[in-house]
Amino acid sequence: MSKASRLRIRPEAAGKVEKVQQHLHHEAEKLFSTVIPLKISQLDALLQDDALNVDASSLLAPLDIPIPDPPSAEEEMETDKDEEGEKKKAPRCGFIKGNEKVMSALDKVRPEIVAFRGILTTVSCWIQHLIPKIEDGNDFGVVIQVHGPFKRFKNV
Repeated sequence: MSKASRLRIRPEAAGKVEKVQQHLHHEAEKLFSTVIPLKISQLDALLQDDALNVDASSLLAPLDIPIPDPPSAEEEMETDKDEEGEKKKAPRCGFIKGNEKVMSALDKVRPEIVAFRGILTTVSCWIQHLIPKIEDGNDFGVVIQVHGPFKRFKNV
């Protein structure tokens, strides 16, 4: 007998759980019927956009990082003596601006990724509620049966 079957749930709590499951079912149904097909067409249009269809060699930006002068012989001797006492400071390079083409592409794609993660969370929760309650004396088989399909969601 598993631990879940020993728990007693009040009828009003069971009703609330049922309401949440029904809401989740309707939301997943709406996702599969309207939202996901619409997102697919939007992402297809986004992929056809000229801003994302560029050659990778055109994304290269000049790298203007100032290189500091090499230390003089006296400074080199001082650092050898006090090597353990102080941490070496990194040279001051100043502000390095990002690649504008890549940043604009990220600004277009990032909201779509965030929205997709929300959709994926809802679908994953819906699938978990669709799995029937499995009770067995052997908990190992139950764990494999319940957690097996969700490894692929986590990898995405």
